[in-house]
Amino acid sequence: MYVDLRETANPPEVLWTLIGALALMINLWLLRDVQLDARALDRRGQNGAKRIAVRTAIGIQAGLTVPQVIAVVIGVVSMLTHPENPARPVTTTLVVVTVGIVLIEASLTLVALFTRVRRAQLLAYLESTERDVDGSRHVETMAELSHNTEITTEARDAAQQTHDELTTALRENTAVTIEARDEGKKPPYADREGA
Repeated sequence: MYVDLRETANPPEVLWTLIGALALMINLWLLRDVQLDARALDRRGQNGAKRIAVRTAIGIQAGLTVPQVIAVVIGVVSMLTHPENPARPVTTTLVVVTVGIVLIEASLTLVALFTRVRRAQLLAYLESTERDVDGSRHVETMAELSHNTEITTEARDAAQQTHDELTTALRENTAVTIEARDEGKKPPYADREGA
């Protein structure tokens, strides 16, 4: 069945169908982007605010796509249907309906674009927040590392002091033992067990 659109379609129907098709393409493009974002989050195993933002954007984009599909289908059907009065194909009602549909399509497209911009701003904010959190974690880690280094340094210094004291005591003890041996006396620790 061949339909000559010059006989069935009038300018208002063509206008709202073309605008609807353009708005639908924009919305499908935005829907595809948020679905790609969701897949990327799935691959990275990310949850939380980013996932909520992306899932919300998918819901909004899907919800905005449905009325745009309906408007395009109505436009195509209208263009394929012969006008009731071929002598006067453009009526006041048709102009009012066309203006209404075009305004609805324009507002749905603006909402879709606004959602896209806000989602991008939210994701950028979440990225910066994650960097700030990572930065503060880095600062906390460095502070903890510094504290641990301080404790380690104190322990090392205490061990060194103990080592020095033991070395001094051992030298003194060795000197007394050598002196006692040279004089033929019994070393001072010989009375203790195990000596």
